[in-house]
Order: sequence, then structure tokens, then C-alpha cells
Amino acid sequence: MMATLNEPTVLDGKQRELQQRDEMHLEIARDIFLREGYHSLSISRLAKATGFSRPTLYERFSSKEELIVELGLRCQRELLSFLQKASAFSGRPRERMVAVAAVIRHYLDRYLDDQRISNFSGTDVVLEKVSRDLQRQHAELDKQMFCLLQDIIEDAVRQGDLTFPTGTTAQTLTLTLWILTDGLAAALCGSVPFDHLEIADPVAALLRNVHVLYDGYGWRPLSSEWDYEDTERRIAATVIAEMELDIPHMGQAPRETQ
Repeated sequence: MMATLNEPTVLDGKQRELQQRDEMHLEIARDIFLREGYHSLSISRLAKATGFSRPTLYERFSSKEELIVELGLRCQRELLSFLQKASAFSGRPRERMVAVAAVIRHYLDRYLDDQRISNFSGTDVVLEKVSRDLQRQHAELDKQMFCLLQDIIEDAVRQGDLTFPTGTTAQTLTLTLWILTDGLAAALCGSVPFDHLEIADPVAALLRNVHVLYDGYGWRPLSSEWDYEDTERRIAATVIAEMELDIPHMGQAPRETQ
């Protein structure tokens, strides 16, 4: 049984050694994938890069797809941990959703390579080649992220900040936000010509439109009655500052912003 996200696991010496070896293998696999692409990554390529034999690596990773999904799961868990902290931000539900958006923006801005890995690890061509257990873990992490957004929206309804028109529910609004975020991440990881579209900051553009969406639903406090720039400053000083301290991992340096 897997330990939950917030439960530390006590490891003995042998387990720590195996975990450190896994970290090394995954870090090198990550570098190969990002620098040379999916088709260049293989167990043989990893064996050559690490000095371990293929049989030794196959004892731990059955395929390159398993390597990619393991990397993707790490990225998902990392992002989820910060989204959970954002959702606990002290403020009204809409402010908490602003905190979630701020974390996503920071993650996409500074750690887009991790998002690329996460996106690719969730494609059918990869997931269909890994174990059911890894598929289940991937789906469960997505579910936790979805439920986190839905819980904030349901809190807004309970507190009287948000009333839905007929035909709209917390689930459908959550789905809308999920699709918008997922689409933005895919666009940033793809080849959308934002420069040619004269969109200097696509993430900021989306977030502005999300506020218009919230105002359209009457989600209080409305933009006209609340200083959300002040909210964002408080989020930057707390949630984002903590994120910056904790996030560099697996030897990764922050991505330079343009």
C-alpha cells in the first residue's frame, strides 16, 4: 500500500540505497527525454549513461514508458502538494482559487519542462504500455487535483459567495477550469505561435479572462469590489515564496524566464 502524500515513510539502509539509485536513474532518464526526445530514451540508452547493466535496470523499470510515467507521477505529486497549500490560503474561496491559479502560473513559468513530462506521461501511447498500478496512480492524482478545485467552488456555494444558474453545478464549472488549464499547459508545451499572435503573457491573459468568467457567475467578491492585486501580493509572499524554497528537485534548476 502506498504512503499518502503527507505521510513520511521510514526507510532502512537498503531501501534508502535503492531510492537514491532510482533518483539517479530517473534524473538521467529525464535529461535524455528532454534533450533527445522520447524515441531516444530506452533502457539500453539509460544503461549506457549510468553504467548499470540492462538486466539490473529491467528489474526496476520494465520499459521506457514506465520511466516516463514514473517521472510524470513525481511531477504530478509535486504540483499537487503546492496546490494543496494554495487551497489552504487564508481568504475567501475566490481568493483561494486565485492562489491555486498563482501556483499553476508559477509552475508553468518556471518549470515548464516538468509540465512537458507530465503531459506526455498522460498520453495513451505511454499509459497503455505500463502497469495497471501506474495507470491507477496517474488517474488518482488527476482526480485529487480535480476534487481540490471542486472543493473550493463548493465552499463558495456554502458560504453564499456563489449561486449557480440552472444547469450549472460545481462539477461543470470545475470541468471548465480544468479544460482551460489543461489547454493552456498543452499550448505552452506545444508550438502555438504566441509571438505572432501578439500575446506576450498567455498565462496572464487566461487568468484575466478567468476573472471575467467568475464575475459573470457573480462569484463574490467581484473584481469591482475587491483588490485582487493585494490578494496576489499576499499569495506571492506566502505560498509562492514557500514553493520557490521547496521546488528545485532531481538536480533541476529553475527555467529562465523570457
